[in-house]
Amino acid sequence: GDFVNWLSLAIQAAEMQDGEVPSQWQLVLKAVQNGVHDILKRDYEEDVETLRSIMSIPPAGRKDLTWTTLADMTPDGARHFEVTVQRIKGSLGFERDERSRQLLSEVEALV
Repeated sequence: GDFVNWLSLAIQAAEMQDGEVPSQWQLVLKAVQNGVHDILKRDYEEDVETLRSIMSIPPAGRKDLTWTTLADMTPDGARHFEVTVQRIKGSLGFERDERSRQLLSEVEALV
């Protein structure tokens, strides 16, 4: 969370300072950012697949499937899934288009 945000800000600052030719520091920051994103992607991939399977069924059964899925998880796994869903919900909260609003409404119905 905070580190990823700091990293993005540091890259933006380096880009503004460096101009068109990236400095070694900027290249290092971007390499770290790519590595962090790869780790986060791996870490959240299972949660995203679980959410996709829940969202693939009719809306009437999603909440029950969510609770059943959470009950089958370890407590840490359930907390991790909840954080993932909240992050997705947060990113959908930035109004983009009608589809984003629809997805936000559907995800909000799960939590």
